[in-house]
Amino acid sequence: MTAASWLIGIDPDTVKNGVAIWDTKAKSFVKITSLSLFDIIEFLSENRTLIKKVIIEGGWLNKSNWHTHKTQSVKTQIEIGRRTGMNHQRGLDISELVEGLSISFDIVPPMGNAKFPNTWKKSARNFKAITGYAGVTNPEERDAAMLVFGK
Repeated sequence: MTAASWLIGIDPDTVKNGVAIWDTKAKSFVKITSLSLFDIIEFLSENRTLIKKVIIEGGWLNKSNWHTHKTQSVKTQIEIGRRTGMNHQRGLDISELVEGLSISFDIVPPMGNAKFPNTWKKSARNFKAITGYAGVTNPEERDAAMLVFGK
């Protein structure tokens, strides 16, 4: 049996979660994608012997999660708070699933990869320059990737 060598980065989201698979032996990404909660459960279950650790971005660990501006209506601010809470719950659900599968995991605040400034999220070009990954990615996938890149 092959020793577990994958690190899985997950950036939780309410619809599609950013997921990155980093091979610690090959020092390269196996895949960067977006998966539904069901697909994450299936993927982790089927690949648990290959997984060394799952790293989950935990936005709820931030001191403050205010994503509003005084120019926004109360209705808009409430909706932002609702979506933020749903996103946090998704991350907690994923961590519970990982624990239930007896896979090692860490929950880390979304402060980025300490080696690199947080320039990859909004810029696919910066992400490619940092990681060398040539595939198409969205911001959630890039965040998931930077949780495990180079480790």
